[in-house]
Amino acid sequence: MEKLRSHGLQILSTIHANLSPQETLSRDTTPFSDELLELPPLLLALLRRQTALLLKPVGSYNDALLLKRLADLERTARGKLYVYPFHQVPVAWRRLVCEVGIVRAVVAILGIYGGEVGWVDEVVKTLDMVLIMSGAPGEGRREWIEKTFEILEEVIAERNELGHSGREFSGGGGRKEAHETDSPEPPPKRLRIANETSAPGDVIDRFPSSSSFTPPVSHPIPRMEVPDTYVLGALLSNPADADVGPIPVVFTGGMGHWPAMSERPWSSPQYLLKRTLGGRRLVPVEVGRSYVDGGWGQRIIPFKEFLEEFVMRPSTVGREERSEKEDGADQEEDERRKTGYLAQHNLFSQIPSLRSDILIPDVCWLDPPPPHSSSPMAAVHAATAKLDEPLLNAWFGPAGTISPLHVDPYHNILAQVVGRKYVRLYGPRETAGLSPRGEEGGVDMGNTSLVDVGAWEGWDEVPEEEEEDEEMETETPSREVKRDRYRERFKAFGEARYVDVILEEGEFLYIPVGWWHYVRSLSVSLSVSFWWN
Repeated sequence: MEKLRSHGLQILSTIHANLSPQETLSRDTTPFSDELLELPPLLLALLRRQTALLLKPVGSYNDALLLKRLADLERTARGKLYVYPFHQVPVAWRRLVCEVGIVRAVVAILGIYGGEVGWVDEVVKTLDMVLIMSGAPGEGRREWIEKTFEILEEVIAERNELGHSGREFSGGGGRKEAHETDSPEPPPKRLRIANETSAPGDVIDRFPSSSSFTPPVSHPIPRMEVPDTYVLGALLSNPADADVGPIPVVFTGGMGHWPAMSERPWSSPQYLLKRTLGGRRLVPVEVGRSYVDGGWGQRIIPFKEFLEEFVMRPSTVGREERSEKEDGADQEEDERRKTGYLAQHNLFSQIPSLRSDILIPDVCWLDPPPPHSSSPMAAVHAATAKLDEPLLNAWFGPAGTISPLHVDPYHNILAQVVGRKYVRLYGPRETAGLSPRGEEGGVDMGNTSLVDVGAWEGWDEVPEEEEEDEEMETETPSREVKRDRYRERFKAFGEARYVDVILEEGEFLYIPVGWWHYVRSLSVSLSVSFWWN
């Protein structure tokens, strides 16, 4: 615990020095980044006052008042994040969110947090919100946070070894010595989700199986063993049809050496809990079937809560079956059955220990041709800055999670680490028949199709907003009638050519830039996308 306390006091000293009164500093003389000097001086003075107090001996200041002042600062700083689109938030305000969050985390380490949850949970929650909401700008801030999580992992492991015997450390360096009190932190509970084959209290270390509907594959994407880099380059150039450019292909046999597939298996819920500090790490979760559906929303919750609420629960009734239930079905039950998806999140920047479990495929270092001129992404791709390295995102959720038909400005390798997915792709030349959306609520949605592939094929119900467009009828139209109307509305979609595949565990799917794709999880699924240009 002394290691963690010393680590916290070190960053407090750095922040305090960086908040020296502005009249003694200039932009040319401050030894630290001067972004904070753009903020109101009174805010900086208030934060400096709190850091000065924390550097004094415990008990020499009013804990409750200090916590209130930090809460006021945090509320003010976070409020600014919602004034602008995120990419336009001035760095100074993101810096303040970061600095205040770090100070609040150190307060919890020192045992002054005053919260209802354990101090470890408080530290993890505070620092994860800093990473997710601000990006942790500032010299050495992200490194300090990552080191804090490393030390906390050691602390949790030590506590587990002690077996919570009552002789453990207290909250971080607070009011009592380690031998004087039981720890306020209970040992993390292992995931215990009952299913048909487990006895009550059994520890489950496997994801639930699913009887999810599997769409038929009508136009299979070719599969091939991952070739050497030279052959890969020639393949992506597609000399057979230069007008089309690169085409989709599934590569097999390229992931067997990944730690995530073997000695550090992502197929193990318990391993993922360990890497997330007993499931304490926060993750952003999309709640709802698809981001274009009504009622879709987002939550930031602990990873363990995400597993328990959305991933590890027994299979639920599909939309088609629920539609036949009596009217007035319990709303709370419907909410409970909502899909949760950890989608397009840079989990590996937030949790570097998971990043070491995967490897960037060789193909991501090649330079494929740009998208065809007919692609809506052609101009976007041309204007997109060259990436120094691929962008990595995680996609994790239960059976039934959906990414609606859309197109991205990058080449993409979709690596299937756990479970199976159905993927359908349409080439750039088919864009006109895919009914791209326009601007919606001030947001350009032109990269997403109006067509719900599942509804058009009859796998899912027609979206409710489509039903509301119909004239009032004396009788509720049948499911078949709704589908027929939907297909008539998007008649051109049925003429668009596509290729599709069931992506199996351990396979890469190459999605060329400019190709539209619809993705549907057929089981608990954990994928990684590698975007590059």
